[in-house]
Parts: sequence; C-alpha cells; structure tokens
Amino acid sequence: MSESPPKPAFLRFIDPEARREYEAQLPTPEELEYINEHVQAQCDNFEECGVTLTRPELKVCSRCKDARYCSPTCQKSHWRRLHKKACIPPEAATSKDIALRLAKQALLVPVVVDNLHVIAVTVLDLLRDITAAQNTAVHVICGVGPADLTAHMRYLITHGERDPNAQVCFSITATSAVRFADMPPRIRAISLDGRAKITRMYAETAQPASPMITFWFSTEDGGGDSNTFAATLPLPLEALAWMKSNPRNVVTRRSAMYGDQEVERTEPVLRECFNSLIRQDTDNRMQLRARLNRTSGN
Repeated sequence: MSESPPKPAFLRFIDPEARREYEAQLPTPEELEYINEHVQAQCDNFEECGVTLTRPELKVCSRCKDARYCSPTCQKSHWRRLHKKACIPPEAATSKDIALRLAKQALLVPVVVDNLHVIAVTVLDLLRDITAAQNTAVHVICGVGPADLTAHMRYLITHGERDPNAQVCFSITATSAVRFADMPPRIRAISLDGRAKITRMYAETAQPASPMITFWFSTEDGGGDSNTFAATLPLPLEALAWMKSNPRNVVTRRSAMYGDQEVERTEPVLRECFNSLIRQDTDNRMQLRARLNRTSGN
C-alpha cells in the first residue's frame, strides 16, 4: 500500500510531540544559507534588463540592504526611476518596509512555502479548476504582528499603547485572487518572466511539469509600484494530492487551550494557522522576526 502524502504542518500546537514534529521541519542555519546562495532572484531593474541570477550574484543596495542589481548601470537607472523614493535604511524602516523584507525571506523557508501553496490552492479554488492558476495570481497582503502575544497584551493593558520596542514577526493580513490583467504592469511582466523560466527548466530537464503559482506581495496600501514584488513557484503535485485526499475539506487546528480541533479549510483559517506557524518559531530559526525600533537594538 502506498503511503499517503504528508500533511502540511502549519498548525498551532503545544504538546511536546507536536513541537518536535514542528521543529523537525524548520531549516537549520546551514540549510537557510544554502537556499540563500542558490535561489534565483530578479534584478530590481528587471523591467529594463530582464536579468535573473542567484541572490549572491546580485549586488545589494548599500543603503537599504534590500534592493538587488545585476550591474551598476541597472542600479543607477532604477534609482532615477523608482528606488530613490523607496530606498530606506534598515534603522529607519517602517512596519510596511519590514513586512516586505520579511516576505522575501519567507520564500526561502520550505515549510512556509508549503503553507503558501495550501493557501493558494484554496484561494484560487484549484481543486475545482487547476487551470485557474494560468491567468490568476494570489495577492498576499503583508504585515507584521506581535511576536509574543502575551507580552503584547500585558504591555497594552498596562500602558494603553503598543510597546514600540517589541519584537514583531511576519504575518499575512489577507489573501485574494487577482487576474494577471489587473496586476501592475511591472509586476505582471516579472510574473510572466518567472513562468517562462520555469517552463524552460521543465523542458530542459525533462521533469514532469507542475502547475505554477504566482504570488504578488504588497502592503495594505498596495505598496506602490516600487515597494511590492512577485514570485512564481511550482506547485508540488503532492500538495494537491494531499488536499484531494481530504474530501471533508477540513484541517486540524491545534490549540493550547482546546487541543486538536477539526475546522473547515477556509482562507481565514489557513491564514490564522500560517501566522501561528510564524509566531511559534520563538528561536527565530526562520529569520522572520524583527524590531520596529531598530535604534534601540535587537
């Protein structure tokens, strides 16, 4: 008898066995370093140059430490067109700046990507029509939330405001389906290029083609044309197989207060589980935590 596909582990838990299962899926520092060295990234001036290289091959903006370029020519052009207004040093970064930087880091963490895939299947309704992914993307609204909810509530009750020096972590505030035709032109061009490159990879390696999912990340205000990005990722066939094997359309949500609960697999539930996954990483092994007030230290 063949084994059933593994169940994506994005659920809240407290019991020791669940904690061990969770920690076993977190990347080691060595794994994160390897992924960072080999993952492909597009030059931030991509709409002019069309260049995609590994992250180390792209030169990082010395001021914001975020934008990446394939050449000094591209950096100068992008500075004049867009980046001059968006270039903010890390110590002056706002919550929206931090949210998008953490979103880029999130795409380097396999367990996070697994959960994004499950959300995408639900948002795009791919179990009903897999072809929907060919012309529709998942718009992910990014934010940051309290890394320690208990400490956050304690400070809020005591001081009547949020702790300005508290640690925050990456979170998703909303997801929705958006047609490529309705995306900003720059984001649409980047997305289509990513799809073309993945298609060529399948053709060159003779691998079975998987559906492709495009994620468009922005902040609540849309992020502007320069402070937003997109990424196209293959959807593992095993993720689809697991979801198809779950005919009751439920997921198990683990809670310290209520234990295991079967709940309907909806976008709000999956988003809640995703954010809980990030908060559970108290040791910051996924590197998805930061501080809003960088001047006071980390």
